[in-house]
Amino acid sequence: KAAINNLSSVIGGNWSKWTIIAKTAIATILLTANCFPIVEKPKIKKGKFQYKEDQIPIKFFAKDIDISSTGLRWDNDTVIMDFSFLSAGKSGAVVGTTKINYHNLNYLFDLKIDNYDLGIVNQYLHDLTNEDEFSAQVNADINTTGNFQNEDSVKASGRLAFQNFHFGKNET
Repeated sequence: KAAINNLSSVIGGNWSKWTIIAKTAIATILLTANCFPIVEKPKIKKGKFQYKEDQIPIKFFAKDIDISSTGLRWDNDTVIMDFSFLSAGKSGAVVGTTKINYHNLNYLFDLKIDNYDLGIVNQYLHDLTNEDEFSAQVNADINTTGNFQNEDSVKASGRLAFQNFHFGKNET
């Protein structure tokens, strides 16, 4: 229970749809570290993730999810988590590392995205745009540091590139 209370103070109560995945990852790291401190190196290998929302409707799938963490040990104040996954759709791979200092709440987030298909965005826009089509792929190499208690501490650098961008009527 103490771990959950501490977690709530760290990640706050504003769980918008756009931040829920990031906050869920943070929650997983911190809860794993607090609830299973004897599990030194928790891992997930070849996992699958499915997100489905009926109201819009949205479907998102990821496969080959690999997550490994150092866990939180009594003699170390930082949890490190490496992760990777592939798009279960057309194309794309994501690889990243997250480091969170549990005591001062500093974090580091490195993310590399390779040719990730953004077709999921088409699901959001389809009804709003009179059935126009959206497609693109994204490549990124982003490095971020900050502190969960100070939004002004965020520093981000890197590159973000979109290719094969299309929005409008489909010619086929």
